[in-house]
Amino acid sequence: MQSSVAMCALAVFLVSAGEAAAQSGSSLRGFLYSAPNTYGWQPAAGGNSYDFFKDGRLHVQGADGEATMWEGSWKLKGDQLTIKIPALKVNKTVTVSVAGDALVLDGDRYDRIRN
Repeated sequence: MQSSVAMCALAVFLVSAGEAAAQSGSSLRGFLYSAPNTYGWQPAAGGNSYDFFKDGRLHVQGADGEATMWEGSWKLKGDQLTIKIPALKVNKTVTVSVAGDALVLDGDRYDRIRN
């Protein structure tokens, strides 16, 4: 009897953990999208800016501004973000987190670009 109760408790825990992870991924996904009066993410340390679209497209803008732009794609699974930019031969997976209003990709801070 005790083992049945323990198995049920474990099952409830695993389902709850899975739901929490799904909600966390959903929250991260929503955070990636542009907010009102913003478009994309600019790295605090310089480099390429990213704009994530709901359909999986990725707009990449070079550090020089609008003169250099590329197209790519992205996928998010949990807190793992895969970015592909064929023209730059980029295919990498980074860990995503949120720090206040900033996006953090493998420890690199990105701030929203404001209109």
